[in-house]
Amino acid sequence: MSDLTSILPAMQVDMERTFGFDATRHINPEYQDNVWGQFDNLHPLDCESVFGIAAAELQLLGYTTATVGKAYPTSGQFGNTDATVGDPPQIPGDGHSYFLTFAINYFEGFISVSPPDIAGSQPMAYTIFEDSGVLLGNTACNVDPQSVANKVAFRVLTSSYTNPHNIVPITYLTWATAPGDVDPSGSVYTLLQQVPLPLNGCLN
Repeated sequence: MSDLTSILPAMQVDMERTFGFDATRHINPEYQDNVWGQFDNLHPLDCESVFGIAAAELQLLGYTTATVGKAYPTSGQFGNTDATVGDPPQIPGDGHSYFLTFAINYFEGFISVSPPDIAGSQPMAYTIFEDSGVLLGNTACNVDPQSVANKVAFRVLTSSYTNPHNIVPITYLTWATAPGDVDPSGSVYTLLQQVPLPLNGCLN
């Protein structure tokens, strides 16, 4: 068992208390090369920003492989199960481009780290919003490409879909416009089409 199994849950609690989550707020540009400056201007952040800070903390603890990853939802249609890039946008001709989302999340950010205290360890993942609770390894799903990066990213997705902390169960994917492309009420445009979760029927 890796020491990270106790370090990461404690870090998740600390990040949630210190910053909180706001999907619309990215780390201030002036702090992107020095994330410690964000502690002088505390406010909720999106998952990618929080993971950047968490990865920097892990590097200080000696986990030099810690970095930020993104897992993009993929429908499995046309054999596409590459969660490192996701599905291409839908452009139905209404003047908008629609991106595949789950619960209006365009991607799931995560910490990627190779635990040095696990023999032969490859990159594993941990999510904070929502808390994955455990280190996530390669998916058992049949995905293409068979790269470690894609297997880990796909496992992050399936963990997010089935996370017991989800306020609303995630049972399908939806197409939505980018955050800046909104209707008069301030909401993104969405297509009525509901996309089933990975069509290979695998959720682990």
